[in-house]
Amino acid sequence: MVVATPSAQALPYRECNNGWAYHVEVVGGGGSGVYVPAYGDGNSLTRNCWLERTSSTRVRQEVRRLQYGLQNSGQSLYADGIFGNITRTAVVNVQAKNRIAADGVYGPRTGSVIRWCYWYDKKQWCGRWV
Repeated sequence: MVVATPSAQALPYRECNNGWAYHVEVVGGGGSGVYVPAYGDGNSLTRNCWLERTSSTRVRQEVRRLQYGLQNSGQSLYADGIFGNITRTAVVNVQAKNRIAADGVYGPRTGSVIRWCYWYDKKQWCGRWV
């Protein structure tokens, strides 16, 4: 098992541990919202968290949420819930395209440039989070 050490941009935050519970509105959305990777401790929940490549093959819902966002941002990868080399490369690509530190670590800065999508009222709504 690899113990993750977050990058400088992620240091103030905890590692994401919940991919289904944080509901955020996207710019131009239709009144609903999208679920994004989040950190929760039982009392509070925040989208300000980080994820990075590990050697683990454990499927994680928060990684799957990230992978859906990467797909919506033009990256070609399968949403398997495992943060491996392909997911890391997709994160780097999105970071570089948006001129932020291309370190391969998902954090709040990266989350704010990803294109998140959801279905509402039989229509797909996409945008960056508000």
